[in-house]
Amino acid sequence: TFVLQHSDLGKVEGEGWFGLESIVQRYWAIDDRQMRSGFQTFYMQDANCYQYTSGIIVGSFLDSTMEAVMTRHRNQE
Repeated sequence: TFVLQHSDLGKVEGEGWFGLESIVQRYWAIDDRQMRSGFQTFYMQDANCYQYTSGIIVGSFLDSTMEAVMTRHRNQE
């Protein structure tokens, strides 16, 4: 479990799981009247490429989502 400061939700508490090729986290805002929560996943496609997915839920409605692919590029000197 963890407690941290989220840029949109303020103080959040959460938990996560580490797998061989993925990290999954869910979190919820502390003392939040809107009952906001969220999730994020990182999935390793290969050693230099990761897929990221996240979402924020307000009450029982999905409020926002984000999806990205992150690729590591090495300088060839």
